[in-house]
Amino acid sequence: MTFEFTNCMDKDTFVLGDTSTNYIKDTFTNYTENTFTYHIENSITDFMWNIEDTFLNYTENIFMNNVIQINAFNTLNANENVKVNKDMRIDKRIEV
Repeated sequence: MTFEFTNCMDKDTFVLGDTSTNYIKDTFTNYTENTFTYHIENSITDFMWNIEDTFLNYTENIFMNNVIQINAFNTLNANENVKVNKDMRIDKRIEV
């Protein structure tokens, strides 16, 4: 399964955190009437992405080894120092 965020909608926010640690915190609401928050941390090394997801009103689904695709076309808070690509693919693992 692939989550695809094409832009920032009215009730969505896409916030880039401290560029020195390359820590990204994304909070999306009003997506198929569900609310979920996910945190992405990149060590800027050869290590895999470390992703920790919390799903609210999404408990009937189990996601494992999926890919989140982020299209950063309309990220209002994007900083050129963060080097976010428009189609950034992230290995997504959730321990259930």
